[in-house]
Amino acid sequence: MDPVSNLTIRALNHLIQGEYWAQDRLRAHSGAQVLIDAGGLFKLRLGVDEHGLFQTGNTASDPHVAITLPSDTPFRLFFDREKLFSSVKLSGSAEIAESLAF
Repeated sequence: MDPVSNLTIRALNHLIQGEYWAQDRLRAHSGAQVLIDAGGLFKLRLGVDEHGLFQTGNTASDPHVAITLPSDTPFRLFFDREKLFSSVKLSGSAEIAESLAF
């Protein structure tokens, strides 16, 4: 796993571990695979483990949920967050996507 993915997963898990309700929501989807595609900037594959935390995703299987961000995500993150969040595209399992939307 590349260092950026490792750091991202560790940061996400740090946030989730402080929010037991979020961990409970994700635990219900243990084994789920998530793809985050940041408009060509990077792709991150995540898996949900039995503890409701993220781990490195399985690239050999199709993701249950795909989250696609626009190519100008870094700009929007700092200057136009409202449009960033409204331009995110979700595909796949609605139930898992809803659990990720915490």
